[in-house]
Amino acid sequence: MIGHLNKVKEKQEDTDSTFELLKETVALLSTYGEEMPEEINRQLHDLPEHWDGIKKLFLRVKQHVAPLQAQEVNIIRRKCQQLQVQQHDFWESFQEEAPFSYTDPDPYKSLRKLQKSIAAMESDLAALSTSAGHFKVSIPEYKELKACHRELCLLKELWDMIILVNTSMEEWRTTSWKDINAEQLDVDCKTFAEDIQSLNKVMRSWDAFTGLDNSVKNMIQSLHAMKELQNPAISDQHWQELMQATQVLPALPSSRP
Repeated sequence: MIGHLNKVKEKQEDTDSTFELLKETVALLSTYGEEMPEEINRQLHDLPEHWDGIKKLFLRVKQHVAPLQAQEVNIIRRKCQQLQVQQHDFWESFQEEAPFSYTDPDPYKSLRKLQKSIAAMESDLAALSTSAGHFKVSIPEYKELKACHRELCLLKELWDMIILVNTSMEEWRTTSWKDINAEQLDVDCKTFAEDIQSLNKVMRSWDAFTGLDNSVKNMIQSLHAMKELQNPAISDQHWQELMQATQVLPALPSSRP
């Protein structure tokens, strides 16, 4: 009902002026000998009266529903306040539960859970916005809910990158020494580094971003060392000294160039 009342109110001024303009146009045409069909003249007589009846009905109904309207406005405002508290509490829990840490054991599980909660709150907000629009009630911006949605999307983008990089590195680590192409891996790592730097700057304060960035930087340094080790100029004696110093190389690579 409120929606219909609002439509009448919105159209009242334009409709009144439209009828006046039509009457003036018909009168002007009449001065030039152009007469309108009888049906047009009848509608120009009947429709304004019908419209006046609608406006009177509008006023009666508006007065009748005014107490109910005021009650509904109070309900909407109370719901707005409740949603304000809810979104603030959710923002605080989001900061604790979201996978900001590079060592998060199951980031996508956390992201799915948070996404469902955000979607439910956004659905409530959409319904509240519709009701508030009918009753001309202003609602807050709910900035914290919007921030959660934005950070959730950024976290999803960041973890997609982390999984891509880590998966690639795991494959590289299982590659045998003779099959390692250090030059190509170096190029791939530098591409990863560029992609990481192109991510939204908001992410840079997150531990997950720092962990990813350091992982790629460490890999680049390792590849530089690897390229040195693949140099034919390195003698077997140097390899022996390296094994003794690091205590991690089990044997002299037999397929060294």
